[in-house]
Amino acid sequence: MNLTLKNLSKNGKTAFYSGAAAVVPFRVASFVDRQAPQTIVVSGADGAEVLAPAKVAKPKLTAEERKALRAAKPKPTKAEKAAQLREKAAKLEAEAAADNQPSL
Repeated sequence: MNLTLKNLSKNGKTAFYSGAAAVVPFRVASFVDRQAPQTIVVSGADGAEVLAPAKVAKPKLTAEERKALRAAKPKPTKAEKAAQLREKAAKLEAEAAADNQPSL
């Protein structure tokens, strides 16, 4: 069976295909690269090439596992911390200068 793209929904999240007994909606997010193809061939497992694989739920971590992951992260050096603070200070100075500009 060949399904042909009829149109997209107003918000572009659903693609409607004709060619079956009724118009068949598919979520655009379920396609590879989030692009709705012009035609879909439906016959057994052939549809697996068009549709993206199902999402796998991330496993829940225990408190001990989360704590171990946080401890394993590399800590920023003092030089990196100082650079981040300089960037924040420069950003705040720029915002303060923009706020002090007289408006016309």
